[in-house]
Amino acid sequence: MYLKQLFRQSFSYSTLSRSSLTPLSSLNAISLYFQRSQLISSLKHALKSNASLKSLASLVNTPLLDSFVVSRALQYAPSADSALSLVKILEKVPHFSHSRTTLKALGIVLARFRRFSELQGLIDSIRNNEFPGVSKESIDMDEFMWYAASGDVDSVLRLWDKTKGRRGRRCIEAYNILMGVHAKAGNDFEAVKVFYKMMEENAVPNPRTYATIIEHLVSSSKLDSAIEVFHILPRMRIKRSSRMYTALLKGFVDARRFEVVSDLRNEMQIDGVLLPLRQCSHEEGEDDDDDEDEDGGDVELASKIKFDPEILSALDDTNLAWTSVLVCKILWRMLPDNSVDDIWAFYCWLGNKPGRFTHDAYTASTMLKILTLRWSRGFYGEAREKRFKDYWDGELVTKLKEDGISLSYVTLNYIIDRRTVRGILRLFRRAEEICHPLSKFHHMILYSSLMRRVSRRQYVVLRGPLDFLDEMILRGILPDIPTFTGLMQYFSVKKDLRTVLKLFRMVQRNNLKPDAFMFQILIRAYLRRGKVDRAFKTFQDMRDSNFMPDSATKAVLVKHLSKEGMLEEVTVVEAGNEEINHLPPLPLNGYIWNVSSFDLKRVYDIYFDSFRATTS
Repeated sequence: MYLKQLFRQSFSYSTLSRSSLTPLSSLNAISLYFQRSQLISSLKHALKSNASLKSLASLVNTPLLDSFVVSRALQYAPSADSALSLVKILEKVPHFSHSRTTLKALGIVLARFRRFSELQGLIDSIRNNEFPGVSKESIDMDEFMWYAASGDVDSVLRLWDKTKGRRGRRCIEAYNILMGVHAKAGNDFEAVKVFYKMMEENAVPNPRTYATIIEHLVSSSKLDSAIEVFHILPRMRIKRSSRMYTALLKGFVDARRFEVVSDLRNEMQIDGVLLPLRQCSHEEGEDDDDDEDEDGGDVELASKIKFDPEILSALDDTNLAWTSVLVCKILWRMLPDNSVDDIWAFYCWLGNKPGRFTHDAYTASTMLKILTLRWSRGFYGEAREKRFKDYWDGELVTKLKEDGISLSYVTLNYIIDRRTVRGILRLFRRAEEICHPLSKFHHMILYSSLMRRVSRRQYVVLRGPLDFLDEMILRGILPDIPTFTGLMQYFSVKKDLRTVLKLFRMVQRNNLKPDAFMFQILIRAYLRRGKVDRAFKTFQDMRDSNFMPDSATKAVLVKHLSKEGMLEEVTVVEAGNEEINHLPPLPLNGYIWNVSSFDLKRVYDIYFDSFRATTS
């Protein structure tokens, strides 16, 4: 929207001929940004209007042209032919050379229009090092992504083995892409099988995995299943993303279930998720044709802003329409190239623009996360602690309280995961005044994060994880299974079997059911103390509860049983069914402190059952 306000007049593709441009060396960063945005807009309209090659040539013959401009222009290409014509003209521009960004954009266009011969030619050229400065290291994954974008399932499956890394394992994104391709092609149960396969091959699902599942369920009109999965995710410590909210909002708006839409908007505030209003609207007739202009422009503008009087003056002169979305993007994009002082100064400069911009929970949350990251990476010793304390305990929190701004508990949880224990405790004690209101569930998640953080320290702190466990129970807050599991793992590694068993008894007294991860930790705890018979008994209890240990736990159990001469027991363990309860045996890595196998099984069952009728 702000670009539309800035550029009210129509810029034809002839506006930016080389003769009309100010020399590049005299442009300051902000005016350069606006002229490059203007160039992108002109190229976009030229491609859409099938402008002549001569007109395109006059546009690209400018020092403003670079890989960012070209990649953005290619995204707007209305056809593969128009994209290829632009690429052909670029060959005659002496100062331009392709980057991985422009080649990825070209590959996506060719894939989208299913121009497979040209796409294969591009892939071969990259493999043959025909583009100086562009590495061919990631071409296997790029090729996989391009064919996925084309929707060519057969080609994607043919390329599947290429996604294995040097150690023979695939990145989680390869599974996510394959699952999404099957979902869009209507191969419903094939998508479900990919979800199973990633767990079977020890690839831990991430937020994008669950976003793909939710999108698949929504597109298949399985709205109740999608919202059920969505509501399980906080228990699994999975961040609910804007992508998930966007899919659900669209689905429930289309179904005219506006009571759910209202609930989702409330939950967005609790999660601290910010979407442009156009993505939350159920009004008909909205034109989203230029949305990409805004997103790309925001990113480019963000890379140009520094806390410099000339640049800020230029920003004032533009009457830029500041929004929370834009400010959050800019703050994040300033992070790599600016000092924390400059980012903080820019944040304060924006806060002194009454009538033009007012900071809210979203921008304040972003600033706090940036301060936390820079604190953990950029400062050391007393200077680091003093710098962060001045920002956190001083101006920013005071300002938040004065303005009545409450942050999401997700923000507080993010900071707890990254600060020192001393800083965490000071922050944790102020949780209720910073994040209001906090439910018992939110308190439980924060306590769990606090105990996990404390347990990771290599040195003795003033209070241990059990102290916080006692505190939360006294406050009437019951830990969940992942919290107990994490604590048991911590004390198991320390060979403190007595505390492990104490925690296990607490689980039983509170009528909580041990899950697969808890049983595996208990088996390992017994083995670490040489109690092989008790470890085997726990294996039997685990099997009777319809769980099986992962291969690593099974191997170490067999090893100890064999060493003790318990050959009959070895036979029992090795004969165990590898798949019980619809899930493969799950490894501990990636799940401790986060996920109960009950919740993971519930998500899988929802996904499986939603397409059960198509499984034949």
